[in-house]
This record gives sequence, C-alpha cells and structure tokens, in this order.
Amino acid sequence: MAILAVAGLVAMASFGGKKFGVGFAVGALFSDLNFYLWHRMVARIGEASSPSPVLFGLRYFGFVLAGYATINYFEASVLAALAGCFVAVAAVILEILLELIYGT
Repeated sequence: MAILAVAGLVAMASFGGKKFGVGFAVGALFSDLNFYLWHRMVARIGEASSPSPVLFGLRYFGFVLAGYATINYFEASVLAALAGCFVAVAAVILEILLELIYGT
C-alpha cells in the first residue's frame, strides 16, 4: 500500500503540482489509517471487551474534520484527496490479481 501511495504522490505532484501532491498525500494517509483501524477492529472480534459503536462513528467524523481542515489550510486539491482515499482499494485489487495469477 505504501508503494501505491508513493507512486500516486509522485504522479499527482508532477501532474498538478503542490496542491495535487498534498491532496493525494492527505487522502492516502486517511486511507492507510482507515485500513489499519478496520484491520484492528476485525482482529478484536470475539474478545470480551469491544469498542463502542459510537467510537466507530466518531472515527469518520474525525476523518472529515481533519481532512477539511488540512485541505483548507494547505489549499490542497479535493479531487486529489479523494483519489488518495482509494489507495487501500487499489492495493486490495492488486493483491487479488496477484493471488489469481501467482497464487498457490
């Protein structure tokens, strides 16, 4: 996922300059953090103490607030940030294709 994020960052920065690069970096960071939090939540299924559903909803509220503040402060591209949010999706699709081609 990090390779896709860096490749996308370089492509966006060369295509649209600093605004696109910062926007894509913000989106990719949120995508990576979201993937990590989902992974942690799935690993905790079945444990005695699970986090509150309210915290689950507050996560996305925090993402929106942080994204809005970052994009406005750095005057980053919203479209590039949205593209960065799909880094985890692209990584999953590439992993599926690799397993289909080279899977054991």
